[in-house]
Amino acid sequence: MWVVFGLLHSLLADLKVKAWFQGKLGKAFGFYRIAYNLLFVSLLGVIAWLLITQTADTLLYTTSTISNIVAGVIAVAGFGLMAASMAKFDMGEFLGWSYLNPQPNKQVETLRTDGLYKYVRHPLYFGTFAFVLGLFLLWPTAINLLSVVFLYVYTYIGALLEERKLEQIFGSNYTEYKKKVKMLVPYIF
Repeated sequence: MWVVFGLLHSLLADLKVKAWFQGKLGKAFGFYRIAYNLLFVSLLGVIAWLLITQTADTLLYTTSTISNIVAGVIAVAGFGLMAASMAKFDMGEFLGWSYLNPQPNKQVETLRTDGLYKYVRHPLYFGTFAFVLGLFLLWPTAINLLSVVFLYVYTYIGALLEERKLEQIFGSNYTEYKKKVKMLVPYIF
């Protein structure tokens, strides 16, 4: 299921694919981002259901109260980082609502280097890494471990592709930013 998610997500996020859909849909293209979000929220819901319906007898190791507390703290901190990162987004654009009523004088996006972006170039991805690690530590099953590995690899590849787009958009400003701030894990990587 993760492979289907990854392939569809990458394909439908590609700028050339979006341009093709925009050409075909015309004014109705405003619904593309909304449909895109609904599709991926639905897929994530199915994946989450598959992951949480596993039985306890499939655990790779026995958890303890202390390990569950640590795992819970990691998951909650990761979720908090994800939420804080998303607070910087234009939610109308992210969710697709702003595409339904485009503004002709919309301000061009600026490179964010403040807040969490001072410490890591992709704070949403860092938060996601912590969140899924915490969930795996709470429910250490083989399928959850495979999910963590898949998400880490997929997110890393996605971040590399996103960085190419950001270099095209922001040019040397982004190149300089990359020299100063780590990509996915503050101060490390």
